[in-house]
Amino acid sequence: FAYDRSIGFGLEYIGLTTLRFPRAVALAVLVFSILCVTQIPKANVDGDLLRVYAHSGQYYNAYEQLADTFGTFENDIYLLVSSPTLTNPETLERIRELAFDLELSDYAVGTMSPFTLRKPDGGGGSVPAVPEGMTDFAQVALALTDLQQNDPMMRNLITPDLSGVVLIMFPNHCQLRAEPAASCDVDSLLPPEQRSTKAMIASLRETIAPYQSDDISIELTGPPVWTSEMLNAAVDDQVKFTIWGFGLGAVIALLALRSLAGALLVAATPFLAVIWAMGIILLFFGSFSFLTIIVTTLVLVISFAEAMFFVFNWLAYWRDGMEPNKAVDATVKLVGPASALTMLTTFVSFASLALTPGQGIQEFSIAGAIGTFLLFVCLMTFLPLLLKLAIRLGFKPPKRSSLILTAPLPLAWFFASRFGRPLSIIAIAVTILLLIPYALIKPHFSFEDFVAKDSTALVAAAEIDDG
Repeated sequence: FAYDRSIGFGLEYIGLTTLRFPRAVALAVLVFSILCVTQIPKANVDGDLLRVYAHSGQYYNAYEQLADTFGTFENDIYLLVSSPTLTNPETLERIRELAFDLELSDYAVGTMSPFTLRKPDGGGGSVPAVPEGMTDFAQVALALTDLQQNDPMMRNLITPDLSGVVLIMFPNHCQLRAEPAASCDVDSLLPPEQRSTKAMIASLRETIAPYQSDDISIELTGPPVWTSEMLNAAVDDQVKFTIWGFGLGAVIALLALRSLAGALLVAATPFLAVIWAMGIILLFFGSFSFLTIIVTTLVLVISFAEAMFFVFNWLAYWRDGMEPNKAVDATVKLVGPASALTMLTTFVSFASLALTPGQGIQEFSIAGAIGTFLLFVCLMTFLPLLLKLAIRLGFKPPKRSSLILTAPLPLAWFFASRFGRPLSIIAIAVTILLLIPYALIKPHFSFEDFVAKDSTALVAAAEIDDG
């Protein structure tokens, strides 16, 4: 009866096909799962923020052309070198060696520091602003103070108390892209696996490591470092969300079903749905972005809800006296159309984002649509097969549902039947009040909101800004 009045636009036929051809569908599920699992080792997150805005319109195109032609400042690396003995000639020469090694980096197209500047010598030539060979504390202090007070570029790159200097490295954008621009010299490019911001930062950390000491402290900062920390924070958060979400869903299923085997049956579908979503997203895009990585959590949450609903209806049919295998068939026919409608509304919501210009939003749209469809397919193929396998292996359902599920119902019915009108008025008033925060929303973006709270890069950047 429920199937004849389907609201699933025929998508429930995926589940009916599973019931009619279980072996063929099981083989297809196995092959598809293997395909997705083979993509998981390739999982990585692209930390390029510009990927979100790529191809978003004329302004991005103009910016991209400017960056390819002249370069921009968003890739510059800043090294804050602090030392209480900076005016010691030996310390100064040690920092000069660091600046020289920085200039020789494969990723550097140029550097700026007190050691790269020159000043007129009065005879038509120039001499280094911070000359080599100084042997006296006073000479070093005089040279650095002169730069700090009189050179506009050095004013914020040398601390007034002469306890720190800033070295700036201008990265070669050709060495930071897997597919460099046509203007790049192909013969001078690093291997593809080394052409990334992550590899550049790792190389710089290796360069500065020998110079770190009790007297010299070096901190990397700048947009590439902030982006790297944002990426690490995003990945860590996503892993935590996935683990905690999966664990919480499994605990809820365990408390509701009062059966470990039943909880595992519920949890298996979200687990496989996440594997499918990750595998296909990686297959399509090659990596996750700051946006597409969110899809895995959405798939996990929705598939847990759908799997719980499916298993509860199956157990209800079984407890009512229906043969367990036929209960699976009846559940597919009952739940399939409703789940299909839920999937379609979510699918359309994601797909509508594709109308927004910008590669990042479009990728998020496609990834969300893919994940939504795959979780429905997983529900209609894998879960019925899993339940029938569990029956064959001797699974016995708990006698009744947990009281946790039914205990609130009498109380809720009491309030709804006795105080229906006041509760409705209160609900409408609260809903209207909750609309107020939407009017207060203001566009805002700050790196500090996304970087880890204990970021040393942001602390170093703040110290540079403070002079």
